[in-house]
Amino acid sequence: MTGTSGASGETSGTGTGTEGGAADGTASGAETPAGAPPAPAAPVAAPLTAGPALPTGDQSERWKEKATRLRVIFYVAGTHLLAAILWFFFYIGSHTHK
Repeated sequence: MTGTSGASGETSGTGTGTEGGAADGTASGAETPAGAPPAPAAPVAAPLTAGPALPTGDQSERWKEKATRLRVIFYVAGTHLLAAILWFFFYIGSHTHK
């Protein structure tokens, strides 16, 4: 009775890895017949993208320069607008009649 277990007649593990699924990637407890190809792997989903691909090479540098210019213009214009509003508030406040 070498290699058998009880009345079921199943053979005990011999180190091939098919019983536990460690060597061939099968689920734990599932047995693969000798010589059968391993089960196919689950399909991998394609990575999600947020939009079109970013430009590469020289176009990428131009795009970065353009974005930087637009940000600088926006920040400078926004700062001047905020300063103008604050100046206007101080101007109105200094001319109130109490």
